[in-house]
Amino acid sequence: MTHAQVVAYIKEISTPPPPGSPYAVPIPGTEREGRSPIYRHWRFTDKPLLATLNPNAHTFFDLFEASVKEYPNSRCLGTRHWNAAKKAWDNKYTWKTYAEVNARSKNFGSGILELHRQIGIPPGNYGVGLWSPNRADWQIAGR
Repeated sequence: MTHAQVVAYIKEISTPPPPGSPYAVPIPGTEREGRSPIYRHWRFTDKPLLATLNPNAHTFFDLFEASVKEYPNSRCLGTRHWNAAKKAWDNKYTWKTYAEVNARSKNFGSGILELHRQIGIPPGNYGVGLWSPNRADWQIAGR
């Protein structure tokens, strides 16, 4: 699905119901004693619930990969650096693009695989624990 198709689909499902109609409607047969019926978006009463806006993307990894393809030169992760002389955080962010984050992430992962290979750990048995403050490097390592 192209970006334009995704945008058109979002516009379609975010369009309000006809005047006087509810946004959510009860699903017949879902009532239980002491409970309300199950309600669904008015557009999804007789079809499966929306799982994703992009049928090619079902995970965070899929969404990131799609974003790398669609927006390689757009800002992805920003970092405010610590200024030791002023003992304060910079007021501006230094940005990495989607393409840069993707390359750093793949390089980091390849390095982890190589370290495991060098110490004789068989493929598929890699265990890695990550700890980091909330920052761009954590996102790159965690991908």
